[in-house]
Amino acid sequence: MLRKTILSIVLLVIAGLSSCDKGPPPIPVDWKWVWVGSTTAWYATRDTVLGAVVWVDRPGQPSGEASWGQAKGEVKTNTEGIVVKIECHFGEDSSTATIDGKSYDLTKGAVFLVSTHQVPYQVRQLPLNLTGYPAAPTAVQALANNSPDVAAFVAAAAAGPAPTTSPIGPPVPQIKH
Repeated sequence: MLRKTILSIVLLVIAGLSSCDKGPPPIPVDWKWVWVGSTTAWYATRDTVLGAVVWVDRPGQPSGEASWGQAKGEVKTNTEGIVVKIECHFGEDSSTATIDGKSYDLTKGAVFLVSTHQVPYQVRQLPLNLTGYPAAPTAVQALANNSPDVAAFVAAAAAGPAPTTSPIGPPVPQIKH
């Protein structure tokens, strides 16, 4: 009788453990930054690729932290002391970026241009897919060279606080560490 009872308990425990839905494993996430021209690019990496890039139109001092599935931080501009707060959450079913309290769906684009010369400053989400861009500063540079919108943003930032219209000709951004 005791043997049957122990066996029943063991089978119940095994059945209970096997029915637990552990879900997918957490996604490794990190954050990094790079200066491109006169801009600061704060970016979150998702596994081995870029997950989201937030471009601020001034040089700044970025900070951040990351854990499984999320990265958060800020860019404090060197001039004016403007602080742009950033959070990125990556999941299997959905991923979002939150910039100063406003949430954006990353399936609609994972690149953001933040123009701080307007009050309040403006955030523009670009419909760019970052699949194929590795988690590296050189990939952020390539994005600046390959996207006309980002190239125009970087060039306009170099020109100063003039209106951010598309300049004629490609910019020559530089990576600074």
